[in-house]
Amino acid sequence: MKSYWDRFVIPFKGLKEGKHEFVYDIDKTFFEHLDYSLLEDGEVKVEMEMEKQPTMLVFHFEIHGYIKLKCDRCLEEYKQPVDGHQMLIAKFSAREDDNSDDDVVTLPEDAHEYDVGHQVYEYINLMLPIKHVHQNEDECNQEMIEKLNEDNKSNAPGEIDERWKALEELKKNMKNN
Repeated sequence: MKSYWDRFVIPFKGLKEGKHEFVYDIDKTFFEHLDYSLLEDGEVKVEMEMEKQPTMLVFHFEIHGYIKLKCDRCLEEYKQPVDGHQMLIAKFSAREDDNSDDDVVTLPEDAHEYDVGHQVYEYINLMLPIKHVHQNEDECNQEMIEKLNEDNKSNAPGEIDERWKALEELKKNMKNN
């Protein structure tokens, strides 16, 4: 029985030297098959070109589409564009090198396939901004923004919530004793 991840395994041993193209359509199913994914949905097209050489494989990833994220500002879902290029080199070696470069991996000389699924997930994540917000604040849920602003005003510094006054008095009494 074929696994979902089999489509990302490149059996390069039987391929001729030169360039080979692969296309992957990433959607909700991709993220559902990852146990550790923080991402849940999106539509991303990955066009990968693999150049097979005698001592290495060179992968070029073109990634275009969007990922559905929750806005950190208003908590509404929005589509975050992802667009970029990544390159990975897989070199063959009799011994495993401890590479400090994330763009180079070492494969055993007798390797016959390489799984790019994890790389695709990592590259999509690298294209996402740290702060997840709508491109334009006007696109945010204005009702939620107003509610958050009201909550922030009621918790302004210097003003103590009535519920905490008794605790503040207790803390003062403990310091004085």
